Amino acid sequence: MNIPDRWAGRDFGAGPTSLHTYNATPSIAYRINDWISVGAGVQIQYATEVVTLGLGQTPGLQAVIKGNGWGYGFTAGATLTPTPTTTIGIGWRSFIDQKIDSTLSTSFAVPGTTIGAVNTTVKAPDTVSLGIRQRLDPLWTVMATAEWSNWSRIGTSLWTTPSGTATINTIPVAFPFQYKDGWFFSGGAEYKWTDRLTVRAASVTKFRPLLIRSACRSSPTMTDTGHRSAQPGRSSKVCTSILPIRTSG
Repeated sequence: MNIPDRWAGRDFGAGPTSLHTYNATPSIAYRINDWISVGAGVQIQYATEVVTLGLGQTPGLQAVIKGNGWGYGFTAGATLTPTPTTTIGIGWRSFIDQKIDSTLSTSFAVPGTTIGAVNTTVKAPDTVSLGIRQRLDPLWTVMATAEWSNWSRIGTSLWTTPSGTATINTIPVAFPFQYKDGWFFSGGAEYKWTDRLTVRAASVTKFRPLLIRSACRSSPTMTDTGHRSAQPGRSSKVCTSILPIRTSG
């Protein structure tokens, strides 16, 4: 996100800001019998962040927090096949307490600012999902998914130094996310047009977690909203050799 110097909102903490996370999830699965399989794994997450905070109405006067860190978590799930035409999936991703070790700097000297090493922990949510796939007949199959994300645990991320609270102009540095929980719902169907071609369509509704409780707590860098979308697609079998190749869209 990039915001111009002369936009009034920069005085509330907006500037070029980015957060990138990279998550690896090695996992294992075991088939207990014909109708139930279980799996588990670990999450290894690396994050990098750059936060630019506008300071007052002077263009170019800003603070920058830049750093990276690691976080860890777990996953678990089960697949149930109660009938030959029904598949149910249940999944859980644990929360991750994402540690971020950074450096705080300012473009000009600002009294009461803790220049140097700062760190925080961002409390990322745990997620629970439920999906079902039901074949109605040899041609038609319907699917549905519901997912809940525990974003309300994120709270406020307070930045600290090795000796105490990080400050800018004597004001503690904190990100008051104050999110609500998030929800995701989807439903769709697929039709086996031929032995080589299957077409599908889906509808998706997301209730994103952002909650702006007051102008004092909101930040222009957090601009998430809910949305709805429709998604067509298809799968086609290209060949039937030893290793069948499929394309999808």
